Amino acid sequence: MNLISMRYFVELAENLNFTRAAQNLSTSQQNLSVHIKKLEDYYDTILFHRKPQIKLTQAGSALYDSAIKILMESDNISSRLSDIKHHHIGTLYIGATPYRGSYWLPMVLPDYIKKWPNITINLTNEKSARMEQMLMSGELDFFVGIKQGDDPLLKTIPLMNDRLYLAVNKNLLIEHFGSDTDNFIAGCQQGTTLDKFKDFPFICFKSDYRLHKIVNACFEEAGFEPRRIFEVDSIDVMLALFEFGVFFLTEIRIPSLQERYPEGVFLPVLLQNDYVFSPLSIIYHKNRYLSRYARDFISRTTALFGTPGPFSRHR
Repeated sequence: MNLISMRYFVELAENLNFTRAAQNLSTSQQNLSVHIKKLEDYYDTILFHRKPQIKLTQAGSALYDSAIKILMESDNISSRLSDIKHHHIGTLYIGATPYRGSYWLPMVLPDYIKKWPNITINLTNEKSARMEQMLMSGELDFFVGIKQGDDPLLKTIPLMNDRLYLAVNKNLLIEHFGSDTDNFIAGCQQGTTLDKFKDFPFICFKSDYRLHKIVNACFEEAGFEPRRIFEVDSIDVMLALFEFGVFFLTEIRIPSLQERYPEGVFLPVLLQNDYVFSPLSIIYHKNRYLSRYARDFISRTTALFGTPGPFSRHR
């Protein structure tokens, strides 16, 4: 059995498309087909139905589950030996959500790179659900995000409960509340429901964002359908539209936004008479070996958030 053939098999099993799988592997479709045929000959069974469209056979599905474990163990052994042999020359595969990564990564990376100059950081910016899949298939060492599923193989290191806020330009409040604006702001400092903003224009994330679903629940509780003037898929675009409407963000983004927009007003949102939190964590696979430089990165990240890390002794 050839591990390269096994990796090619996993890539095809996850894409179910020869063209896309070959592109991801930087190889030709012909070479990919050769490796799949080698595995089918080795196990004396068909692993993929080719027509009417490509899909795993029952044998292929069984092999996929085992292949993930085999490749992860192979990667673990390689990482351990590399730690010993190359004096910490290697690649760290980490993930960060686009929304929060731009906040914490610049504060962790400079000192980390100074300590580990021979480590290449391969960074993935994806939504948490996609990065969980990448952890399970061995493509990441860990990621920082919101745990989506309940798979017991995925372990978490809590970083913070990221509270939901409503953000609005004070000038927009003055347009609606006039001389009573300061009193209105003071009354909402400990939390606000959205019914008070029924007549405001809103800027929202598109529907495939977790924050979109949470905000929709707040609108439903307030009993109105908002006037959405923009729906965006980037926090940077949303921030650029700050003066045009009300939008939502979490606590982690407020400090930088306060510097950029001193006229901004930030009010915690209430749902069912309580604050709304997103539990931000470092998420990793319990069976994946974490090198010293990976553990050090985790320790630096937990220290940034002021939380105790499990690998602090390795600093």
